[in-house]
Amino acid sequence: MAYYVQLEAAIEDLFMGLLMRRVRIGGIASRPIVRIESEAVAREVVRGGRAYATWLPIDVTRKRAKTLLSRGAPFASLTGAEKATLERAHAIRNALAHPGSHALRRFQVDVIGNLPVPPDQRRPDGYLRGQHAIGQTRFEYLLAECGAVFRRLCG
Repeated sequence: MAYYVQLEAAIEDLFMGLLMRRVRIGGIASRPIVRIESEAVAREVVRGGRAYATWLPIDVTRKRAKTLLSRGAPFASLTGAEKATLERAHAIRNALAHPGSHALRRFQVDVIGNLPVPPDQRRPDGYLRGQHAIGQTRFEYLLAECGAVFRRLCG
């Protein structure tokens, strides 16, 4: 859960940094469509009247980026595999935070699917502890995947 919170915070920091022109990404012409001088105003625009802004699922951020950043860059350039990685992390987080609910069913469909995993690994905690490869848990693999996606967003 802590890693997910950090990932979402990093996406927010990148987005807000681009929107407020505090962050520049090498090789990507990402710039705000409108100039907003006030951080408070920018945050209000991003929240769109809601109490807080969500950053995952990533399609929410991609839609926001297409509205506020030129060409939606860099969020619009995510590949299908990169989006799937972030969506998988989101499904796992929701299943951990809301066990026994719709989120657990989404985890079963979106993460487990038809994977041949033992019964004790068909829930998010067991799944993450399960082995992805020799010497690597699924949790460690997910961290590496999410890190790679975020590094690509940063150019």
